[in-house]
Amino acid sequence: MKSHISLAASVVLSMVVLHTGSPSPAAAQNLLVNGTFDADAAGWATPNEFVTFFHRSDTGNDLVGGSGPGCMEVQFRMWNGTSSGAQQEIDVVEGATYEFSGVYFSPSGDNVTQGVRVYARWLDETGQTVSFDQITDFPPLVEDRWTPLSGTVTVPEGIHAAHIQVAVQNPAAAAETRPGIAYFDDLWFAPVGLSSAVQQLFVPAAASTPGNGGTFWTTSAWVSNLSSSAVVVRAAALLQGQGNAGAVESPIEIGIVEAGGFLRIDDVYHRIGADSAAGGLFLEMTAEGELPYTRLVSVATYTSTPNPTGGGAYGQGIPATGPGADAEAHCAGIKDHGGHRTNIGVLNTSDSAIEVEIEIVDAAGDKVGSGSWLLAPFEQRQQRVTTLGAAGLDGGTATIRLRSSAGSFLAYSSVVDNQTGDAVFIAGN
Repeated sequence: MKSHISLAASVVLSMVVLHTGSPSPAAAQNLLVNGTFDADAAGWATPNEFVTFFHRSDTGNDLVGGSGPGCMEVQFRMWNGTSSGAQQEIDVVEGATYEFSGVYFSPSGDNVTQGVRVYARWLDETGQTVSFDQITDFPPLVEDRWTPLSGTVTVPEGIHAAHIQVAVQNPAAAAETRPGIAYFDDLWFAPVGLSSAVQQLFVPAAASTPGNGGTFWTTSAWVSNLSSSAVVVRAAALLQGQGNAGAVESPIEIGIVEAGGFLRIDDVYHRIGADSAAGGLFLEMTAEGELPYTRLVSVATYTSTPNPTGGGAYGQGIPATGPGADAEAHCAGIKDHGGHRTNIGVLNTSDSAIEVEIEIVDAAGDKVGSGSWLLAPFEQRQQRVTTLGAAGLDGGTATIRLRSSAGSFLAYSSVVDNQTGDAVFIAGN
């Protein structure tokens, strides 16, 4: 495959790193604050001295469409057959019916929990608890596996607010000292009829622009609908050299994929008004009537050009992906000498300005190049490694580290053959 474009057409997605500031599924309709626990457990509270909770960054919902690493661990230390857990207060409408969804994980081993429950504890206009309803059934306990929870509840007369509580059930055992433990993730609560799924993906490279040698590069999106509902696809260009938060907040509709169907959307950048431009791509998919953590689509993109010297076309397929959880990427196989050149690229995938540090070592492990990039929200940047001081390399490694307390990024590299234009794509890990 030949590649003459001197921008993101010759790159590959290597990783996504999520901290804070990135979009989260179903945020617009979820009445619960911070139900995905991507960065912390803020917004939740303990009802008594027997309940403790904290954020875990090493695990999270791994079901299809789950938000990945990041969850809330709840521990309950009372052994009289009751249940309790972390809770959050929200305003509700008297007589309205609400639906809840989420997932839990009960670790085996030193854990005495008998199960989990979700409650609505009803508050009157003075803020006093007057009654409660169980939102979910008491399902058979499943250990060491993320398991869905769901249910509905109707607000009683005279109620204006509720504590939504995710609780751990402990046995009646007077001599017990071990806590009951459960992890919770992707918690969602909203009025019935407003349920919808939102899936947000990033592509590190896209274009609609002329390239070298008479080429003209465009990016097509290939979307497969994995759900049983029609999916609306929206997109925003994440352009080089500028912040793109406004574009992400108002993505443009580019197509609808019927349930179980497939749709090819050609020249996405042109369709959203980003002509003669290159950068990354933000995709947002929505579907009514699906649970918030449902994975809606699988997306690949193809950045290609008609062959300027003959028939056919050539280009590069790049997948779209959701966020991960690491703060460091390593790209091996860096080469930059007479025969090859290497580009390093970073896409800020958050609404926070970020700083990334790049360090390049040669085959012997000696540092030969470095740099620090400041990226505006959702900004993309790509540079040849020689601009970072690394030249004459025939094998080396680039490490990209997040130095900001918030934010997220995609990192990638590509090694291009100077004679043929073919590129070797290197994924960070």
